[in-house]
Amino acid sequence: MLDTQENKFSMYRVAEKLLDDNSIIWNGTPAIVTIKGAFSAKITAIHTASQQQQAIITGISTDKNVLKASLVDLSFPVAAAVIAYATQENNNELLDSVNFTHTQLLKTRDDMLGDRCQIIHDKANANLVALADYGITAPVLTALQNGITAYNVKVPAPGTAKVSKKTATLNLANLFKQTDVILKMQLDNLMLPFKVSNPDFYKDYLGARVVYDLGAVHTKLRVEVKAEDNAFIKGAVASLLQNNLVKYSLGSDAKGILMISKIKPGTYDLKVSKDGFTTKTETAIKFVAGKSVRRIVTLVAGSSNPANGTAVREGDLAMGIVANISLVGINGTAQTTVTIEAKDSNMRVYASATNNGTPGAVFFDVSANTSAVKLSSDLAALIGLDDTNKFLMVQNTGVVSGHYTFTFNNLEV
Repeated sequence: MLDTQENKFSMYRVAEKLLDDNSIIWNGTPAIVTIKGAFSAKITAIHTASQQQQAIITGISTDKNVLKASLVDLSFPVAAAVIAYATQENNNELLDSVNFTHTQLLKTRDDMLGDRCQIIHDKANANLVALADYGITAPVLTALQNGITAYNVKVPAPGTAKVSKKTATLNLANLFKQTDVILKMQLDNLMLPFKVSNPDFYKDYLGARVVYDLGAVHTKLRVEVKAEDNAFIKGAVASLLQNNLVKYSLGSDAKGILMISKIKPGTYDLKVSKDGFTTKTETAIKFVAGKSVRRIVTLVAGSSNPANGTAVREGDLAMGIVANISLVGINGTAQTTVTIEAKDSNMRVYASATNNGTPGAVFFDVSANTSAVKLSSDLAALIGLDDTNKFLMVQNTGVVSGHYTFTFNNLEV
């Protein structure tokens, strides 16, 4: 989506939520019920079209780069072995067919790399018995073939991608036009009677219909932390959480004040903690685009009750398969860390709006037989985990089966 479309889509969702939260006011009017259903259907369609658009873009860029590098790493050792064998046998025809350096393979055009690697595979397979002495075996060629297949499926021809992207972009523009008609010509007019019968609801509706430039206008949180005797508390940590994961976190200054800016609109839980004081929690705080939220928090002396709790999520994944990392029962603190381990294959971590969605434009990769450690708040910000994309997902992006492990440390008991 364009920036202007994202701003408008944010307005659509705010208006939809207002209507959902106040359905008892308008659900006695059949026309509004019907039109509200159409409005929500358009919002869902826009979200789907946007995901399709991003999938096309990333299929040519980010996913392509990962798959391309992986395929070259599988192909080059096979090509090198065939080159050595062909040279030994003075077989110039065989040599010429596979004589590529690692750099040449990486620089091969995207739509040609699969074919070039297939030639390497087929030439090696035709000489498999002789290549055994060079370290090339049937399992090696099977892994290469799997890599070729995965690459060809994920990376469309450039011409096809351009057409698909153009189609998705046009569909998105048409959906916005159709949704604007529903709002301006239908819902806005049907809301007018509430100006008299329910003025507060009508005022809220008008507020929800404002389009904010999210690139210039930011939602903020200001927290003032003090003790029971009104003394300022320095170093108290205020955290905003969604689905028990910390999204934003900041410590208070010498005057007990902290300001978190550029908060993504949505609903959050607020936790304020400090060693030697009990933790204060406020749930379901709504942050609206362009609006500031202020809180004065009084902490009572006592135990803050965080502990070094640990939760582990792990499993096996075949090539290309995705899994949802359940967060039920995981209560994060400002110090919660997530250790992600990938064994035998590459793993991709991302956020999704559904529990079986595929990666979009934002993700975090962990290479085979390595691990990464992130603060839960940093990981959430990195992959866009929020109240919309609320499912934490992992996908095996390698060419063999692998095992993933997520270890959440410093959880609150």
